Amino acid sequence: MSRVVITVSLFLLTLSTSLHAEDWYPSKWGKDDTIGAANLVTPERILAATKLVKTGKRYALGQVTSRKTPAFGTRSFELFAVSHGGVFDGSGEPYGANSMTTNDDWALVWMGVGSQIDGLGHVGINHVYYNGNHVRDFFSSGGLKKLGTHDIPPIVARGVVLDILGYLRESAPDTVMTVDGIDMLVAGTAINQAEIDGALKRQGISLAAGDVVLLHTGYMEMADIDVERYKKSIPGLGVEGAKYLAGFDPIAVGADTFAVEVLPFENPENAFEVHLELIPKRGIYILENMVTRELVEDKAWEFMFVLGQIVVGAGQTPGATIGNGRATAIRFAEEGATVLLVDRDPDSAARTLTLVEERGGQGSCYTADITDESAAAGIAATCIERYGRIDILHNNVGIGTGDRGPTTISEAVWDRIFAVNLKGTMFTCKHVLPVMRDQGSGCIINISSIAAICEMGLVSYKASKAALNAYTHTLATGGAKYGIRANVIMPGLMNTPMAIEGYVEAGNAREDLIARRNASVPLGGKMGSAWDVANAALFLASDEARFITGVCLPVDGGQSALIG
Repeated sequence: MSRVVITVSLFLLTLSTSLHAEDWYPSKWGKDDTIGAANLVTPERILAATKLVKTGKRYALGQVTSRKTPAFGTRSFELFAVSHGGVFDGSGEPYGANSMTTNDDWALVWMGVGSQIDGLGHVGINHVYYNGNHVRDFFSSGGLKKLGTHDIPPIVARGVVLDILGYLRESAPDTVMTVDGIDMLVAGTAINQAEIDGALKRQGISLAAGDVVLLHTGYMEMADIDVERYKKSIPGLGVEGAKYLAGFDPIAVGADTFAVEVLPFENPENAFEVHLELIPKRGIYILENMVTRELVEDKAWEFMFVLGQIVVGAGQTPGATIGNGRATAIRFAEEGATVLLVDRDPDSAARTLTLVEERGGQGSCYTADITDESAAAGIAATCIERYGRIDILHNNVGIGTGDRGPTTISEAVWDRIFAVNLKGTMFTCKHVLPVMRDQGSGCIINISSIAAICEMGLVSYKASKAALNAYTHTLATGGAKYGIRANVIMPGLMNTPMAIEGYVEAGNAREDLIARRNASVPLGGKMGSAWDVANAALFLASDEARFITGVCLPVDGGQSALIG
């Protein structure tokens, strides 16, 4: 049986600024929700959607994207193919005795070109986004910390296509035009409640909560006929229509145009009102440039809609080496475990997932600040939802920023270090333990430090790690009757980004720092690496360690043995 592992990595915290509440937030799914209408994806609705498969035919809703694909504003798409060895005439030297050759490609793109989903961090109102999140609290140039498309779980739902073109062809022919033999709505035609109800009645269907609703206008074909005309004006959803559709609680609303909503805007003084009604105010996703023609031609009004997530990329502090959490996630995956990678930095977790997948492993990511109990509870719930069980919980959390001696430590720094190093682990364990108890088995591994037992002048970090050791001892004694083991790993001096980069940024020369740390290690006169910690964790999680619990294991090259 493949094991399911949760690895949790957490480093620095930023405190969110509370915002003046308005009537569109907090969300009906709670003040901490980040996925909006994706909460409507439930096992019951997924099973119901599978019953819509009648013929087994597949419909590709996505466009083939290229340099010629029309895009909003200054967005662009550049794709380049690279042949084997950078030689394009077949003269590159093959790999191996079996003469393997390759072609590869790379792209320089705006993500908002072609078929796309607008995530909840895409549009906001005066810098406030879904659920009252201010841009300063989640934006980074390397990617959104939350509300990005990486947070959207895979979606399986009932899909509904509304043939607005077909309805208006019969009821309002003046809104339909024929260009190069192809029927389409006249640009600037607004789709509101009357058009939606008319299409529903004509097709003999109704809408329900949890649907993905697509509007067919026929106007996508204009992009191939006259691209400048296509980008200038399109038919689409009006504000009244958006509010009406929102009343049915859809997961997403889409269309066969680049904006979904009508252009020019119904009110020329307002920009993208439909986007603002659906995304920040209601957490409803928007699907743009959906290929709907074949669905309409086949009268496939209802279908099983599937949107899988390709997450590019538990994280680590940036640096040239690999961190304990990332190395452990990779090692577990190499041994066949399915990993749920948890980090407050989605980009870092995503990069770890990429490394896991490159080595043949499998898993997924989850963004959470584990010092928030509701977020920590979501980790266990998400793992059960995705994989059905939790075999191993690996807590790799720790910060020491701002730490001082006993007479100079500030209350704020003390509280922050304890919140991350101890309280966060307590929260994850609190919500994973009931699952493991029900299973009758489980393994918890908490990463501490030899600072817990060795001399160290920084009081908060040492005290928090010593407390973590004691807390894990309680987990071990209390969990034994349920078949749950709990152990601690105490790394010593490690050549990891978290251990090195902060000191280098503070002005220490990297080579001198590494030399000093190496000289303090008895075994081989050299620091350990993250792989040493990962291998220890793999052993403690294995069946070979089935009789080991309540242990604080130093992984330190003999450094802690120098005590006394």
